[in-house]
Amino acid sequence: MEPDMVEPDMGMEPDMVEPDMGMEPLVVTPPQAAPDKTCAEGEFAIAVTSVPSGAGLTINLEKQAEKTPATFCVKALRGYTIAFDHPDFLPTTEFIPRLTQKTDVHKQLVTYPRRILVQSDPKGAVVYIDGEKAGNTTISKTYEKPQEIWKIEIKMPGYKDETIEIRLDDPKWDTRTRLKSYDLYKKLQKN
Repeated sequence: MEPDMVEPDMGMEPDMVEPDMGMEPLVVTPPQAAPDKTCAEGEFAIAVTSVPSGAGLTINLEKQAEKTPATFCVKALRGYTIAFDHPDFLPTTEFIPRLTQKTDVHKQLVTYPRRILVQSDPKGAVVYIDGEKAGNTTISKTYEKPQEIWKIEIKMPGYKDETIEIRLDDPKWDTRTRLKSYDLYKKLQKN
């Protein structure tokens, strides 16, 4: 497990888990219950939930067709690694060293930080993000907690001001290793 990922204490309620690095979960609704399943002798059930629901699951490197919430019957007395994958949230895993009973696994997924990179031609234009001066191009700013809309203003003497809105659901967001990035390039027009 990577050191900056959050592992909930299984004794706490899921909505009481504190996210790491100031990141906050995008949703706080309780998880949907995993379906009940009766397992064969020598097997135990692993009930897997996440907030939000709908995370893809991989168990011991084998991609599962089901998404959270889901229940799997697996062989007892073995170790299992469960990987959670959701397009808008950081991937995470849970390791069960030796399955000895029915086990519930829950993950409160954490949103990807969002980075906005602004470039202009010519360079050196002043960039305002949501009315606050961010600096001169080329500049990037990372937001640990996403918002619905960012308003970007690019200003340079002798050139027309540019205003762009970036939406959280814009398909131009590019998923990088540990964040989602929106790369904005503007060729400025002379007045």
